[in-house]
Amino acid sequence: MTWAPLSLFNQFKRAANVYFLAITVLTTLPFSPKRPASMIGTFALVLIFTMLKEAYEDYQRYKSDNELNKRNSHRMNHMTSSFERCQWAEIKVGDIVKVEKDEEIPADLLLISAPKDIVFVSTMNLDGETNLKDRELVTNTVKDQKMFRFNGTVEADAPNPNLDVWEGKLISHQLAKAKPSTPKNLLLRGCTLKNTPYCFGICLYVGNQTKIMMNQKKAPAKVSNLMRLMNKLLYSVFAFQFMIIVVWASLSLVWMADNRDTHIYLDIQGEMGPVRWIIQFFTY
Repeated sequence: MTWAPLSLFNQFKRAANVYFLAITVLTTLPFSPKRPASMIGTFALVLIFTMLKEAYEDYQRYKSDNELNKRNSHRMNHMTSSFERCQWAEIKVGDIVKVEKDEEIPADLLLISAPKDIVFVSTMNLDGETNLKDRELVTNTVKDQKMFRFNGTVEADAPNPNLDVWEGKLISHQLAKAKPSTPKNLLLRGCTLKNTPYCFGICLYVGNQTKIMMNQKKAPAKVSNLMRLMNKLLYSVFAFQFMIIVVWASLSLVWMADNRDTHIYLDIQGEMGPVRWIIQFFTY
């Protein structure tokens, strides 16, 4: 939805495109010595070609996002008391998700069960570190056989991008007391489960509310160093053109005032005032 307006907006950050837009508009006015069709056609062709190139790049990003959203994971189905295969895009807050060894974690999860009290994850996609990090169970009372009967509530902080700051609390009548939670109990999206056959987690944040997505910087508009240099050079060219046109417009008024009586075939009428000077300025 935003491709066309954003593409045009970025294109008109270039001094050359602003210049040619102004010239194209001027060619449509009555005093223009040029026909507008050729100018409009050429300018439109350049804009459309650039927009199509950016549309192709957007489509490649869309395919990449779609591929990520269609990755498979396992989510608990309370009706059938089993874990069923689902796509990442189908996981919702509150779902109990099963993550297997060497599988990427699909959402930000609160770790509630695993064969051991400590699991290990690779956080290279988050912080670039290659050494494995340990994560602890928030409670060691929820075993595999009790998983399908487990229910409760998680009180958690609002989504935030800080990887080291988070507080939560797991509350359930099946637990003796509420279990406080820290970042050590979190499995963050983008991490990979290592050295552990499987684990279970409660989904806390999905999509753009996950920490990895909140830490992503917006991709900057691509402007090459050559384009920046060309913009600076064009400003100099435009300033020089402006001075020449001011001189020519002024001299044309002097010439018309002196010669319109002897060059009647030019049909120069009206006073040589500010309006005439402005028309000559834009004509040049």
